[in-house]
Amino acid sequence: MTNKLRTLTTAAVLLVFLQGCSLFSDDEDVYSPLPVIQAEFTPEIEWRKSIGSGVGEYYSQTRTLLVNDQLFAASRSGVVKALDPISGNEIWSQDLSEQDVFNRFDDSDNALLSGGIAAGYGMIFVGSENAILFALNENTGEVLWQVETDGEVIASPVVDEGLVIIQTGNGSLIAFDVQTGEQRWIQSSELPALTLRGNNSPITTNGAAIYGRSDGKLAAVYLANGRLIWEVNVAKPKGANDIDRLVDVNGQAVARGTEVYTSAFNGELMAIELRTGKVLWKRAYASVKDLTVAGFELFLTDTEGRIHAIDRRNGLTLWSQNRLALRGVTAPIVSGNNIVVGDKEGYLHWLDRKTGKLVAQKLIDSDGLFSKALNSDEYLYVQSRSGDLVAVKKPI
Repeated sequence: MTNKLRTLTTAAVLLVFLQGCSLFSDDEDVYSPLPVIQAEFTPEIEWRKSIGSGVGEYYSQTRTLLVNDQLFAASRSGVVKALDPISGNEIWSQDLSEQDVFNRFDDSDNALLSGGIAAGYGMIFVGSENAILFALNENTGEVLWQVETDGEVIASPVVDEGLVIIQTGNGSLIAFDVQTGEQRWIQSSELPALTLRGNNSPITTNGAAIYGRSDGKLAAVYLANGRLIWEVNVAKPKGANDIDRLVDVNGQAVARGTEVYTSAFNGELMAIELRTGKVLWKRAYASVKDLTVAGFELFLTDTEGRIHAIDRRNGLTLWSQNRLALRGVTAPIVSGNNIVVGDKEGYLHWLDRKTGKLVAQKLIDSDGLFSKALNSDEYLYVQSRSGDLVAVKKPI
């Protein structure tokens, strides 16, 4: 890649994450054209349902969730719906913009939901850029409690051991009692002068919560009390200005066995020992997207939109797919023998899991895709910027 193109790529990434309010306009796009491929199968759309007004051109990490035979989805404005995952029929709908909450960051009645939905204990949980965390009854959509937090809730909550845990935009990791919403503990960190727009969702394993921070560190804390166990530098600030020194760990880490894997903007891909925080290996892959692991394979989308498969035992590259670079590619998911990603022009792309070859593509919504697809036994579910939730039938 030339220095000029690399500079344009970095500028495009920064415009997405730093502006927060909107994406860059079409005349500023530097995306590569849609690859022409020889398709090995033709994906089919099973159904399409509207979930409110979607997210429009705003940065959002809204994601769907499938649990207990219900598919949950939300729009930025505040609409939350439960759907039948097979037919797409609505089970219930709730509009959180109608809740009487103190709105600290916006004077409209827009709930500004962001991040995905988490579930546990018969409830679902969703956060807001207005610094509100909501708990809803899983079966009816009734609001059970809502609590103000100390910052924007941009990423998905996580539920474990009677706690719902969030990371806020001002650098705090906070645990609330699942039943009451009472704050149980908080772990705070200092933010750099400039950060990317976004946070990652913490993961929980073996009595610990693990989360990436805007200061370039991955940290582990005890679930019971929030006390720090270890922290590791995934990226260290370098450069003469604040933009060059961006080091956010924005993608969700993934834990397997005794190891946890993570990456950062302007950082590296790392395998870290779960118990001690010792770095086992590191490789020169920078990413702000969630990582995906299946077996001994680790998959990631780097900051330029290239998809890589890596042997998680040693960090060696298995394959790289560069034909989707500069297309605003989402985080990858594993679906059978394929890897699936979406892009900003609204296409889903299927890659052969073993070789990285592009084997199929499908236009889902020309308004674009912004979050990774959700995999089930029969369908892939993907949410578009326009607010449509689409079920795509998986190839036999």
